[in-house]
Parts: sequence; C-alpha cells; structure tokens
Amino acid sequence: MERYEDTDDLISRITDLLAVSGVPAAQQEDLANASMQLRKSVVMAKPDRLLEDGERLDLGGWDLRCIWTPGHSPGHICLYSDEHRLLLSGTTCSPASHRTSPFTPSST
Repeated sequence: MERYEDTDDLISRITDLLAVSGVPAAQQEDLANASMQLRKSVVMAKPDRLLEDGERLDLGGWDLRCIWTPGHSPGHICLYSDEHRLLLSGTTCSPASHRTSPFTPSST
C-alpha cells in the first residue's frame, strides 16, 4: 500500500522496466508518469484485514483458499473452493478484452 502513497520508488521501477523492455529513453519518463494524473482522483482504501497467500477462510460454511494474484493491483487475490472447484476472481480475461502485459511493476 505504501507504494501508492509515496510513488517515487514505483515510478523508478516502472522506468527501469520500460528501459529493459526497449522503450526509447526519450519516452520513458512520460510513460512512467502516465497514470499520475489519475492518482489525484483516487483514494486508497485501507483493508479491514490482510490475507496471506494460501490462507484458508471459512465463510458461511465455505472453505476458501486465498490465492495471491498481483498484477495491476498489488493486493489482488482470488478465492478458491477445492470442494466446489469454484474460483472467485476479481479480474476476468476474455477474447474480447484488451491485451495486457503479464508482467507489471506491481507484480514484482
């Protein structure tokens, strides 16, 4: 969560990722700072409880396993029921969705 309160380290890591990915140096700063304008309108929600990868939850008689799935959100998780073979996911990929990189600075 701290990475979104003090963004200097995040911007530095994004810039490094852009350089390693072959983005021309003249474009790296603009791309690394592209989402900072949106930051002014976003308020980071503080979680009531932090869950660990692999932690088991009993919710209404359902035994759910927490699976950490970082990406565009550093705290993103999915919940999986072994018994019901059911995955509860916050992000869905479909053939019609836009292309995204499987590797982002948030996932490092």
